[in-house]
Amino acid sequence: MGVDLELLGLMAVYSFVTSVSPGPNNTILLTLSGRFGHRGAIPHLLGMVVGLSTMVIAMSAGLGAFFAAYPTVYQVMKYVGFAYVLYMAWRIYRAALPEPGQGEGKPTTLWRATLFQWVNPKAWIVIATFVTAYVPVELGPLSILIALAMFIGFTMPGAVVWVFVGTLLSRWLRTPRSRRVFTTVMALALVASMVPVLFI
Repeated sequence: MGVDLELLGLMAVYSFVTSVSPGPNNTILLTLSGRFGHRGAIPHLLGMVVGLSTMVIAMSAGLGAFFAAYPTVYQVMKYVGFAYVLYMAWRIYRAALPEPGQGEGKPTTLWRATLFQWVNPKAWIVIATFVTAYVPVELGPLSILIALAMFIGFTMPGAVVWVFVGTLLSRWLRTPRSRRVFTTVMALALVASMVPVLFI
């Protein structure tokens, strides 16, 4: 049994729309590219690929059933994730232009970005919905490959949009004040992007 083109189209639209909408990952990508240019966002993009890929595979292989059987586990993960987001927001807030003689700071690492996916409640919700609504489980292992290719393939373009916007903003972030305003707004935006998830 094959996968019809209409289903693939729905997978593509869902993946792109959810990836281009505001959220923790996009806030971080915007911040990194705004501070360091597009190259500064590459480790986070790669971390997204690795982290989200393992999550799609895990959910397609049955992790969703575990969460359904033990909802408390997901609730704990959600609040642990929110605590981590608060930590990330604090790091962003503190990442304004350094004093003369100090370094520019460093963008995030691939490992940290990968770990962030696993504590990002929005990512879990998006992937759980994707797998439940669109992945044809009757295809067996092939369904995991299809889900992985479609989700990652159409999530990355949406993420790159935010990197592009951040790179454009970097042209106006030349003074300590503009950097401070930017990092403060991004820190608040990161926390705000997580608040709705706490009530789902």
